Parts: sequence; C-alpha cells; structure tokens
Amino acid sequence: MGLLAIGWAYRAICPPPPKICGSPSGPPITAPRMKLRDGRNLAYKEHGVRAQVAKYKIIFAHGLSACRHSPVILKSLPQVLYCVHSAKKSTVLCSFIYVEFLNYSELKEILFRNLLKN
Repeated sequence: MGLLAIGWAYRAICPPPPKICGSPSGPPITAPRMKLRDGRNLAYKEHGVRAQVAKYKIIFAHGLSACRHSPVILKSLPQVLYCVHSAKKSTVLCSFIYVEFLNYSELKEILFRNLLKN
C-alpha cells in the first residue's frame, strides 16, 4: 500500500509532457515565420506600415529584456526619422520588423555544429 501511495505522489508532482507548437495536441503557430538556411524557423512581427508599401525596412533583433511584441524602440525612433527627413517635407513610410532572439544554448549548439562541418 505504501508503494502505491509513493507511485501516486510521484505521478501527481510530475509535470505534464510538453506540447509542441503546431503538433495535433499542441497550441497553434500564430506568429509569421521565415525559414533560415539551416532549417530553423525564425518568428517575427511587423510594426508600422506594411512591408509592401514601406519605403524603408528596418530589422531589429531584440535583446533578452524584450520580445517581438513590445516595440520599445518605436517610441523614440519616429521622431529621429522625422528630423532626418524634415528637409524633404515628405512622409516617411517605414516598416519595422522585430525578430525573436535565439537562446544562448541554441546559438552555442549551432556554432558547434557549424565548426564540426568545416
């Protein structure tokens, strides 16, 4: 009886198996993604005007203190762009693309894999 209680307690404290995005039992993939040459997918989010309409496309790779959903740089950047283009008296159409930053462990693994190939 004690062994049964220990087994039940162990099963109760174990975390559930991970749900992988895009799998049948997992959450859906909602972010647009681009495929890199090494086969990984890179999630991104666009801010500003659409990329097809934009005259300038600015890509940001954020650090660990931000994510693609919080465009912190957009609070001060439009004034800078306006000052730069104020002599032309034209509207600046910019598309800002925020990409997800890879984890350090993933970067280390990729660098090691590339070293082994060469």
